Amino acid sequence: MVKFEISVHVNRPVEEVFRYLNDPTKMPEWNGTIEEATASETPIKVGTRIRARGRWLGRKIESTYEVVEYEPNKRVVNKSDEPFSWKAINTFEAENGGTRVVSACEGETRGFLKLSEPIFARITKKQLQAQYETAKELLDAQVPAET
Repeated sequence: MVKFEISVHVNRPVEEVFRYLNDPTKMPEWNGTIEEATASETPIKVGTRIRARGRWLGRKIESTYEVVEYEPNKRVVNKSDEPFSWKAINTFEAENGGTRVVSACEGETRGFLKLSEPIFARITKKQLQAQYETAKELLDAQVPAET
């Protein structure tokens, strides 16, 4: 089993960060592996299924994941069995005038990925951290909302 955790501090309010990171239509902006993502329904809630298409480790991928927990501006848990079994627990917390985002991931690899699990884990963690850093850059660059 692969397990890892990444985090990032974003200089934006929790509500903005939560909304952006959980909007499937925004995923291709910050997640370099996703070309398109669509939700089965909006607004997102427990039971929503998100279909994603993209490229990962040089291969075309299509997957569907389900939102299994959804607590607005606090926590979202997503789970899938394709292309392998995985779960991501994403938490959002106010921190120093911005937001701390933590993503704890675990997955059960199979086939050729099982043989290279330690390498797979390092690559996936590094890639996810880079994606969240991209989201941070995009969010931090936004003009502050008027209060």
